[in-house]
Amino acid sequence: MTSSTCLAACCALILLLSLAAAQPNAAVKSPPPVAQRKADIRARMKTNAFINDPVRGEETVRRMVALQDEIIRNGGCNPNLCFGIDGSAQISEEDYGLQLDFMALVVATAGAQLGFEDRMNIAAYQYGGALKAFLRPTSNVERLFEAIENANFRKSRFTFLAPAILACRRDFENLFAEDANKMVIMGDGRTNFRSPRLAINEARMFLPPYNNGAICAITVKNPDVTFLEKVTQDKARVLKIDESKQFLDLLETVVRDVCDIV
Repeated sequence: MTSSTCLAACCALILLLSLAAAQPNAAVKSPPPVAQRKADIRARMKTNAFINDPVRGEETVRRMVALQDEIIRNGGCNPNLCFGIDGSAQISEEDYGLQLDFMALVVATAGAQLGFEDRMNIAAYQYGGALKAFLRPTSNVERLFEAIENANFRKSRFTFLAPAILACRRDFENLFAEDANKMVIMGDGRTNFRSPRLAINEARMFLPPYNNGAICAITVKNPDVTFLEKVTQDKARVLKIDESKQFLDLLETVVRDVCDIV
């Protein structure tokens, strides 16, 4: 082989290696423009009470898109995210729907239509006397919105949180998930079946030093957060909501926590 032939072959090899190295970046989807994301949010959540609120609906969409812009600048949102939804008769139909609507807002903001959906694994469980799998772990966020549309409020006589925490922990273990394991618990923050210590112990196994998870608890219309503070092991991670106007600030807090945005 002549020196000129060798040089040409080397140049061709370098070019091929450069193209191969650039290929993954070419495959990354660019997030849709703001107007399209706003339209997608409205289309996806036609029954969401916050999106359809005549007073605060437009502001809700605007804040969601603003948070998405931060997520994009932060390089995406890739948690393993599990929700615990209170399905007991201790809460009202309205508050049960409130939980579902808020869960939809979090997922729609954190992952849908940003090009990072395949980085997320989402699961949800309705807890009460018996645990019901609301959504098994999936990276298809559309399945969550379908599950919400077909939700069935069980109205259990009891509230028993421990099985929901255990189910989330096992989901993460089955996924071999080593980081960004987040759980969001919603409900009235009370338990009336067996010992509260069971839920606290399950939570301890999900949190450091035993595991690398983090739990955020949102209590609906219950001023006593003692139990949830013991579950999360961090008072700052227990969030209270009494008025719907607080939901936008709450949404921002939870999305920032889930997506590790400082």
